[in-house]
Amino acid sequence: MIGNWPASINRIAAALRRDPGLIISVLLFGSGLLMPTPIDPGSSGTGATTGPYTVLDAPTFEVQLSRGWLELTATTASRKQQAGLKNFIADRFADHGTRLTFIPAIKVPDSWDTMSKGLLNALAATESATASVRDSDISIRGVTAEPEAFAARLSLMRTALPANTVIDLDVTTLADTASLDALCSRTFAEIVAEPVAFEHSSAEIRTSSYSMLDKLIDFAYSCRHVQIVITGHTDASGDESWNLKLSRLRAQAVADYLARGGIAAERLRVDGKGSSIPIADNSTRYGRSLNRRIDFALSQPLL
Repeated sequence: MIGNWPASINRIAAALRRDPGLIISVLLFGSGLLMPTPIDPGSSGTGATTGPYTVLDAPTFEVQLSRGWLELTATTASRKQQAGLKNFIADRFADHGTRLTFIPAIKVPDSWDTMSKGLLNALAATESATASVRDSDISIRGVTAEPEAFAARLSLMRTALPANTVIDLDVTTLADTASLDALCSRTFAEIVAEPVAFEHSSAEIRTSSYSMLDKLIDFAYSCRHVQIVITGHTDASGDESWNLKLSRLRAQAVADYLARGGIAAERLRVDGKGSSIPIADNSTRYGRSLNRRIDFALSQPLL
């Protein structure tokens, strides 16, 4: 005990004596002058911090596994703990890019390292997933094509955690090709129900449509066995040769956006129909707006 200081101050002082290197972190992070820096072991991506943190904040652990990337924001109490997580991730997710953000802390729960690695180990048996830890609650959402491996890893993690740990689990199991096809078809229909908007008489996609196309990229990463057919349509205004060209340019612009998101070009088929397939009356403004569209379809599964 140092004088009559509050217990929390004494705990901090004790931690600083054990690891003098924390003094700089406490001064800079506590003053708000320094933010956590993303650490990216051996990958081509760079991360981004998600907000201001201090060494006294509650421990944080958030993971997103999608598009061939693992994004992690995690509280750690030492460089050794950070290095352990980096090595573990490099081993379990060797074929993924990584964006890692580590948040320095004075102390984390005793089970923190076991929980962190156990959770990452379970997520390695999923196709895509998100997970987070809040106090003694763990939330996992995702899709797995390896239900037995996932269940075994989840069970292993449970046995190593405190008895009061609550795991909120919502993981879809793809037991066979039929269930995968059904899930992919349902998800695809929900995403493409939203229209793609373009600037007037242009193939430039409006920024308001980026969110929908990003969801389509996520879909394509999860449902890797399908091709996406992209077909452009216009209304009947103007010259039909221009309409045909514009419809193809718009379909190609969508394909280019998806390709920039990492979807292989051979999984994307592009076509343009001009005004030849209307779905509404071209004599009204509303009808013409409906006819200016991008249609999406899934082709036969890739072999």
